[in-house]
Amino acid sequence: MTMSTTSEESVEVPSGLDDLEHKISDKRAVIERLETVSNEIDALYGSAAEMDRSSRETVAQEMQQLQHEVVSVASIDELEAAKDRIVEIITAPYRQAVIRARTTVCETVGIDGRLDAETIEDLNETLQRCESDELRSMETSLKQIQDQLTTLPDAAQTAVGELLLDQTHRYLTEPETRLKPVIDTVEAQSDALEAVDDALAGVTWGPYHSARKQQRVLWR
Repeated sequence: MTMSTTSEESVEVPSGLDDLEHKISDKRAVIERLETVSNEIDALYGSAAEMDRSSRETVAQEMQQLQHEVVSVASIDELEAAKDRIVEIITAPYRQAVIRARTTVCETVGIDGRLDAETIEDLNETLQRCESDELRSMETSLKQIQDQLTTLPDAAQTAVGELLLDQTHRYLTEPETRLKPVIDTVEAQSDALEAVDDALAGVTWGPYHSARKQQRVLWR
């Protein structure tokens, strides 16, 4: 009796299949990248909608031309470049708002004209690296600080000014975490001194106490 044997034939992978899989993988990566950039652009438009009317009008004018470019882009790289320009257009008004608020604070404490060009350039370069949310937070903090400063005695304002001159970058680039605590402390000290003055206002003063009171008034 003749025995027949069968052998399993190996399945040969068609040539070029690996290359096709790589191409599919690359296309998927491009699609994911496109979706990411598109979502980022949508988020930027949403951020622009939160601006005040004047800033929205300014941004809208610059965005009209850019929108045509976004529609006609031919590659993901061009779309990302357009996204970067959108970021700049949207953050510019926030950056200018921070600069205005910072200038007002410096004017209040008497140092606006005492900051050299290099220092101002350094401060502005830091703002270039901030996102719109960070810039909005900085503007809010600077406005709160400005409100506090206007309630302080001249001597206290001058002291804050000297502090800012000594460590300008440290305090004016991080107003919420570094400058505001200082202003809070100065405000508390000023309020405490005023409370002491009020408590002693009705005291009958001798010559020594009158001299001490005059010194306190001069300090304020």
